[in-house]
Amino acid sequence: MTDHRYNSFHGLSMLLICALALLLSAPMLTKGMFIAYDIHNHMCRLAGTVLALLDKQFPPLIGPNLANGFGYSWNIFYPPLSTFIPAFFKIFLPTLTGAMKLFIYLTLAASGITMYHLAYRLLAARNTALLAAIIYMTAPYHLQDIYSRGALAEALAFVFIPLLFHGLVDLFYYGGQKDYYLTLGAAGLLLSHNLSSLLAALAALIYILAHIKLLSKAKIRNSLIVNGLFTAAISLFFLIPLLEHRLWGNYQVFVPNMMGSLETMAARSLYPQELLFTKFEQKTNFALGLQLIIPLCLLPFTLKRIAADKNLLLFLLLGLAAIFMTTRAFPWLHMPAVFSYIQFPWRFLLLAVFFLSIPCAHILALIYDRLDLKHIVPLLMLILIYIFPILTDQIVIDKNIGNQFYTRLDIITAKSYKTNGCATFEYLPVKAYNNIPYLADRTQQIIVKSGAAHITNEIKHNTNLSFYISSPAGAVIELPYIYYLGYDLKLITEKEHQKLKTIESDKGMVAAVIPAGTEGLVTVTYSGTFATRLSYLLSFLSLLSFISWVLWKEKFRPNR
Repeated sequence: MTDHRYNSFHGLSMLLICALALLLSAPMLTKGMFIAYDIHNHMCRLAGTVLALLDKQFPPLIGPNLANGFGYSWNIFYPPLSTFIPAFFKIFLPTLTGAMKLFIYLTLAASGITMYHLAYRLLAARNTALLAAIIYMTAPYHLQDIYSRGALAEALAFVFIPLLFHGLVDLFYYGGQKDYYLTLGAAGLLLSHNLSSLLAALAALIYILAHIKLLSKAKIRNSLIVNGLFTAAISLFFLIPLLEHRLWGNYQVFVPNMMGSLETMAARSLYPQELLFTKFEQKTNFALGLQLIIPLCLLPFTLKRIAADKNLLLFLLLGLAAIFMTTRAFPWLHMPAVFSYIQFPWRFLLLAVFFLSIPCAHILALIYDRLDLKHIVPLLMLILIYIFPILTDQIVIDKNIGNQFYTRLDIITAKSYKTNGCATFEYLPVKAYNNIPYLADRTQQIIVKSGAAHITNEIKHNTNLSFYISSPAGAVIELPYIYYLGYDLKLITEKEHQKLKTIESDKGMVAAVIPAGTEGLVTVTYSGTFATRLSYLLSFLSLLSFISWVLWKEKFRPNR
């Protein structure tokens, strides 16, 4: 095939994938926002990040309107891409909902594109690759992640898993010409969703072990090391603040069993019929989808040819294993405790959908003997008819939701166990988590916890605070901010500018030690720790280095 015809077909495939993504996004093409389990959490996180940036807070780690205005951090603990990308779109769009809808559309389209290129790399069959992308994009669990669960970070992970395995396939089978996909996939996953990263890492490890003999080659080992270093370096801006708060803070998210246990994993596992014939009702369902089930039923007729291809066989086995791990037959109670962080066994459907999309597309191609567009079109129509209830009956739109719904003050009451802006408060300091009624009743004023101090002219605007203080004998004061590392307090007098020490109060708030004889103006800002600010610089430089490395590899790549 000539380069012109080759590029024309790939271009047509990209257009079809983008058109399908637009069709799957059609329920969002209206005023307001759809309602899903976690959608308000993600939207409030986005609103808090945008407000932080408008307030010139950088890095934008504290949502100033969250937790009664005391500031709550998602971005220290939760990977940032699903917030930072729509926050960038907000520069060009008037509404937060519009920015998030654009993000969701691009996530769907990008997942199809990355799957298409991986499938084409494995099979060198254009139509089969297109069908694999269609199956991947329309899998019920993929759409449920968006429209039922509102799990936008996990939906973003659908984009990067194909890139990760594209890099591995390229490294083991094509001389590592495009092994940099490893970094794109691994860093993308790490910065998208913690649990999806864990699942993908487990699957990637199994894939690597299946090719363990190839690790004897220095080129392959070196590539894995280089890409691993690039992944870690690019992700430093997320990893360093997270590590700081793990080592030098005490936060609820790190409390054992806070995020789940093996007992809850076992209780949340699925019955087989839930994977096969779940109805698309007003709740999350776990059907694999007919686009996967029917090809798997045809597997006995094509197994010999599937087994002849090591990658197809590996993908098939990993996909079936992932399905098994969602069920009650899997011995969750006897697994290592680290698996409890996955929270829900059905998260393995992410891996099942990914690994089975390509073998299932290939099975259909084998059944047709020669798969053409004239076959793909009716298959797509049947799939759309099948998933139509997800896109119609299941989605609830609230047309009254706008910017104000998410930018308003996130209210905590004495009986709150969750809010839109703070979810279940897992990112609070343990002391604050254990004192929710205190947060609910606390005012926005500074409180003198010990000693004596006279405080006047308090002016608080989001994460910026200024006040005048006089304390002849010294004092400890509590500020109206939840305790996170990185708050900067400066005492300004006629003689000098002095940095004041911050500590955590007994209620999980930022407190400051005021030396005896202090008198002057105090300013409070959130700027992150020195290590955090340095990590952003290092990540930026690492990204530039990675781009340079990719350009260098492409320039000297054989058969460009």
